[in-house]
Amino acid sequence: FVQSRAAAPLVAMTVAVAVTGVFIVMGPLASSFKLQPLPPVYFVWLPVALLAYLTLAQAAKALYARRWGWP
Repeated sequence: FVQSRAAAPLVAMTVAVAVTGVFIVMGPLASSFKLQPLPPVYFVWLPVALLAYLTLAQAAKALYARRWGWP
């Protein structure tokens, strides 16, 4: 996460999928699928959850590197 960057196409596709997922739930297609809009508090907690995930992933990677000598 910190030492390397993902390729631009991967980042673009990830953002596109995330935006599409939110649009389907909150857009005009939601009623077709009988979906309810996400509560606003979801968008408050989403960055917190993502930051926690990234932090834990980085910690696990560092632990693995120390244990197995991964550069």
